[in-house]
Amino acid sequence: MPSNDNNDSKPCCAWPPHQDSYDWVQLTGEPLVVKGVTKQVFGTIRNINRLKHAEERLQYQHQLDSVIVKAQSRFITSGDGHQAFALLLDDILALTSSEFGFIGEIFHDTEQRPYLKVQSITDIAWDKASRAMLEDAPDGLEFHNLDTLFGHALRTQKTVISNDPANDPRKGGLPPGHPPLQSFLGVPISINDRMVAMLGLANRPEGFDAALVEFLTPLLSTTAQLVDTLRVRREHQSSQQSIGRLSQVAQRTSNSVFICDANDRIEWVNEGFERLSGYSSDEALGKRPGELLRGPATDSAANARIEAALARGEGFEEEVIHHRRDGTPYWVHIRCDALYNENGELTGFIDIQSDISERKAFEERLKLAARVYDNTQEGIMITDAEHWVVDVNPACCTITGYSRDELIGMHAIRLGSTLPGVADTPTVIDHLGSGKDWHGEFAGRRKNGESFPALLSVSSVYDDQSQVINHVAVFSDLTRSKRHSEELYRAANFDKLTGLANREHLAQQLQDLLDYAEGFDQSLTVCMLDLDRFGNINQSHGHQAADRLLMILAERFKRVLNDHGKLARVGGDEFALVLPETNHGLESLDHLRNALAEPLVIDGESLSVTASIGISTYPQDDSDADMLLRHATQAMYQAKQRGGDCYQLFDPGQDLRIRRQREELARLALALARDEFELYYQPQVDLAEHRLVGVEALIRWRHPQRGLVAPGEFLPQLAGTELEQAIDDWVVETALRQSDTWRHSGLTLPVSVNLSPQSLVRREFLDVLAQHMQRHPQIGPGDLKIEVLESAALDDIDAAMQVMKGCHALDIELALDDFGTGYSSLSYLRNLPVDLIKIDRSFVSRMLENDDDHAIVESVVFLAGKFKRPVLAEGVESMAHARALGALGCHLVQGYGIARPMPAGEIRAWQQAWLGAETTP
Repeated sequence: MPSNDNNDSKPCCAWPPHQDSYDWVQLTGEPLVVKGVTKQVFGTIRNINRLKHAEERLQYQHQLDSVIVKAQSRFITSGDGHQAFALLLDDILALTSSEFGFIGEIFHDTEQRPYLKVQSITDIAWDKASRAMLEDAPDGLEFHNLDTLFGHALRTQKTVISNDPANDPRKGGLPPGHPPLQSFLGVPISINDRMVAMLGLANRPEGFDAALVEFLTPLLSTTAQLVDTLRVRREHQSSQQSIGRLSQVAQRTSNSVFICDANDRIEWVNEGFERLSGYSSDEALGKRPGELLRGPATDSAANARIEAALARGEGFEEEVIHHRRDGTPYWVHIRCDALYNENGELTGFIDIQSDISERKAFEERLKLAARVYDNTQEGIMITDAEHWVVDVNPACCTITGYSRDELIGMHAIRLGSTLPGVADTPTVIDHLGSGKDWHGEFAGRRKNGESFPALLSVSSVYDDQSQVINHVAVFSDLTRSKRHSEELYRAANFDKLTGLANREHLAQQLQDLLDYAEGFDQSLTVCMLDLDRFGNINQSHGHQAADRLLMILAERFKRVLNDHGKLARVGGDEFALVLPETNHGLESLDHLRNALAEPLVIDGESLSVTASIGISTYPQDDSDADMLLRHATQAMYQAKQRGGDCYQLFDPGQDLRIRRQREELARLALALARDEFELYYQPQVDLAEHRLVGVEALIRWRHPQRGLVAPGEFLPQLAGTELEQAIDDWVVETALRQSDTWRHSGLTLPVSVNLSPQSLVRREFLDVLAQHMQRHPQIGPGDLKIEVLESAALDDIDAAMQVMKGCHALDIELALDDFGTGYSSLSYLRNLPVDLIKIDRSFVSRMLENDDDHAIVESVVFLAGKFKRPVLAEGVESMAHARALGALGCHLVQGYGIARPMPAGEIRAWQQAWLGAETTP
């Protein structure tokens, strides 16, 4: 481990630094003390090469900044340009580890050919003649021969780098006895695109390169300014020469320069000060620099050192944070020199401050990068262009199991493995060879041979010639996330108890099988199997026994399928199966039922289990996966309704009918909500007295597209539904409102309404009727008649009797509709509290042609008379029918022969027309 004793701040190291043959490490130790005696020391070693290399780079940058500041200071404070250049050359030689060199100013002769006049050159005199040549040119040697290495730089105005001068075609030869030239660097120096000087260096042990030239660029710019200042100095020879020199240099430099008196009060500032600080010259004069520039971020310890140096009348050098006039902070490097007169009295201070904010930001970025590199959870590996490892971070070692020393020098191919569907190392290397970066999943290998999935990104690093010099790989171990993803996948797609697929996963598999079956013209059988009375087993034997039973059955079902189908547990005691080819599928069902019939012994007790199975088949049932499962479930419930222990095939035709019925019911509900229903009214007349005795309200549907729809087309769809009761309610309310309307216009007309059979046997329907009658108090006794189907009254005679008696209590009359089509029991006729008997139209319409129908009509009229019940004949198609009925003693009629059903608004006109007509019964 290298020593840290040398803290000399002078430039003494070469740039760029070479890679040491040793490692920098950081040691930590803790002694193990037993009874006051140190027995062992426990410690850790951490490689800090990167940190040290970053520090070295910063150190060289700091040395370069120091050289620049000292050069500027010397030119301001010194009257001897040669001496300032000589000191600058010494600093450059030390900074670059070069053996000798020169700094020269470039002039042009009368023919505009460039030549070099040396301002400073290393003393390499090798004999009396060379010594005399140096001494005879106190103002500097001149070189006009351009057939040399440095002459080539003058002619081309381009940097010359020669690390083998003896064989360089640009060489011009050396005088006899001249020290050998192993390497040479010639750098033209320009200002405003005008070549003004040249720096020449020779015999650097490791040779010269473009990196060194780039590193020296800030110094070369300063040298150009100094040479330009030297020319200005030569142009002014007056009593104000010193002040002129100071002003010219200070104003031309980009740095902040200001001069203070002995009390540290500002006397003069340059434009660089105004630009950097934001203060104008007038604002700064007379102020102390600390008053203007220090702020909350300025280091108090640095302030104390500065004040102490000023108090001693000494210069100083510091790096601190200053604050601009607007309060924004910035880093500066301060070089302050004390000024003394010829009597040794302190006359003031000159401060040169250079903005180093970018360097400090770079330093922070380097530190941050080093911390990120060392502490990130992602593995980082750097290889050379041939994929040999040159550096790794700690996370890389943790993930792979290798130490850093083991990884350095290893080829990346050894760190790869193979995993299904994941890229291996050759694949990544081939991709990088195409000039593209790589990103994706990668199969890695740990030191113990274990393969692991990783998310890998590899980027290539290029030099100035666009050649790959390194690859940087960043990767993260996906083992844990992959395992978690697999757990999530199983939890989302499989049953925890049996390990079988769940419904969602089976639906996905079924859809894939359907796509395949469609493409290859094959069939599929989908089954839903539900265990019969499984709840009893749960209650009597407990959940644990029930779970063991399910697991046993799942294994049996898998054995039956033998990988020739899909099996899933889709509910507590429900299983779903997908079987290829319908014929084989039905055979498998028999095997499943046999498996269920095998003895099941749980906790020493034999259990018997049966199942209800629903089946849907493709392509007979041409549905998607979800619908096939639903259809199989519907069929399974039908099997349950049959008593279980059987299977039921799904009937697509029946399902289509049910769906259409649901759609029609939904449309009828919408029609009710949109007020699309209407009531038409068919007159009922007494032919003997030639008068209108009432009307029957008949529902119609005013369909937006189909027009007026007769009740026979939609009422059958309502049978037994809640919507039927809602429409009954609407019919009663609408008929009562119309009756009120007629009454207000002077027409009192009883209205008969037809209600559904289920309303007749609903006790709560009486409450509905009572509410209607309360809303229409003008409705008198007999103004509202309810027509009751004979079949409905006889289906549940007790319930019907209760409702019918309740209607009488509300002064609502009852008509027994379609009499003769039911049982026509005389006892029922005697006991039913009806006020009117209506002969069914089927008998009336055929009574003139059919003697049996005529006899039935005659018998009904006779019976009604004996039971003292009025009778009304429906379906009177003609006046011949009316006369025949009159002959039998039936004078109350309705039918097309009298009038067709009509809107309420046409009743009065029809009545007036009918009353004026001659009618002979």
